[in-house]
Amino acid sequence: MKKYVKIVLLYTLLTFLLDILNGISELLFGFSFPFEGEEVKGWSLSTIFLMTVILAPLLETAIYQTFFFVGLMNSRFFNKHRILIVFITAILFGLSHYYTLQYVFFAMYGGFVLSYAYIKILYMSNDNHTYATFTVVVIHCLRNLIAFLLDDVIFAK
Repeated sequence: MKKYVKIVLLYTLLTFLLDILNGISELLFGFSFPFEGEEVKGWSLSTIFLMTVILAPLLETAIYQTFFFVGLMNSRFFNKHRILIVFITAILFGLSHYYTLQYVFFAMYGGFVLSYAYIKILYMSNDNHTYATFTVVVIHCLRNLIAFLLDDVIFAK
């Protein structure tokens, strides 16, 4: 269990790496990627929380890290080259978050981290998809919870 806690914390931090670099760039150079259009307007905080912190991680993990991953692993080629599955699912994950081109790039990175965490946990757990799915859901929920708290609660406009 302890090794999974370390993985959750590490990969949650890794999902924020581009956000952190973007913030540093804005602070030091006055440049950052704009993310207009990603906001949900007219939703209550409880609806935003439910949709982004609970439902989205469950649904997206089921689709991108479980459904696509397991489906592609049924191919002998992809089962031998699982890292390709990570890239494919990351690209699909990013494209499903099309608010702006910049946001797609950031989401692809997040999808890569989540898919890589999934494959890493599969190896650690002798291909136990339940552990991998649960751990990735937790990482995704934590990432979205932190973003929700920062964007919609603490620094809300």
